[in-house]
Amino acid sequence: MRKGIILLGSSNSKGETFKVSNYLCKHTNYPIVDLKTKNIEHFDYEFNNRDDDFLPLIKEIVNNYEIIVFATPVYWYTMSGTMKIFFDRISDCLKIEKETGRKLRGMEMAVLSCGSDKVLKNGVLSHLS
Repeated sequence: MRKGIILLGSSNSKGETFKVSNYLCKHTNYPIVDLKTKNIEHFDYEFNNRDDDFLPLIKEIVNNYEIIVFATPVYWYTMSGTMKIFFDRISDCLKIEKETGRKLRGMEMAVLSCGSDKVLKNGVLSHLS
């Protein structure tokens, strides 16, 4: 089995998205990283946030895993703010961490999302693709 990691981007570390992520973890042995426990600042065009947890985390991911599962609840028809900040910070890999960014090419990625609506609506996947 290919080596993967689950990035949990929920405001509720033990909520429904965690429960589904934990189920996936038990069947794949992919570790879960709760982004809420990380100090990841918003994207900054001047890159004054280099000392937060984003760069060490993304380097760990690209150097040790082949699959990333982005686990997010659906808030207002899109990914959580926690996950959005992580996605925005990938821009760091276009400017100041290009070598790290290049390692994202060809990685397999998946989305695990949870919502409370009875009917699945278009939205979250169109924002993530």
